[in-house]
Amino acid sequence: MDVHVVLVVFLMFAGTVKAEGGVTFWGNMVKLTCPGRGMFYKDNVKVNVSRPGEYEFDYKGKVTYSCVYEMTDSNEQKHRVRYLFYVKAKTCENCFELDAVLFAVAIVGDLIFTSVIMIAIYKCTKKKNPAASNNAAPKAPGRSGGRPPPVPSVDYEPLNLNTRSHDTYSMVNRTG
Repeated sequence: MDVHVVLVVFLMFAGTVKAEGGVTFWGNMVKLTCPGRGMFYKDNVKVNVSRPGEYEFDYKGKVTYSCVYEMTDSNEQKHRVRYLFYVKAKTCENCFELDAVLFAVAIVGDLIFTSVIMIAIYKCTKKKNPAASNNAAPKAPGRSGGRPPPVPSVDYEPLNLNTRSHDTYSMVNRTG
């Protein structure tokens, strides 16, 4: 059971996908972010985007997009840079990403809440008056060695060794 819990937690953290340039998943929606303010292309066909450098689409299956933007180097020369996105993932309609900080806060909060409940239960079950514990009932006096009281009935007399059964499990075997 513990292995399953560790595996689920590991998969939650491994399931978050981030790449340089920005690829984000939320449910079935994919958001691609170009490192520069560029235009997106799918199969060398320009894709209309609402904001330059960002493209959102509904994920249907693996797909390749490219982002072309201009970059200026240290010599003030402009270069066209092509950034490729190969998107292949498993998505679902009702999935959501769990942030690691939120997950840690939930665990710490649960530990604190459990500790408070345990302390409250301990305080409530503790004896209210410590002097009451000193007035405990006295123990019965110890018996002086001697014979026990006489047996009141024949039903409680020791068994006769001659009439006792000698079956396999009717005897106690002493090994020492």
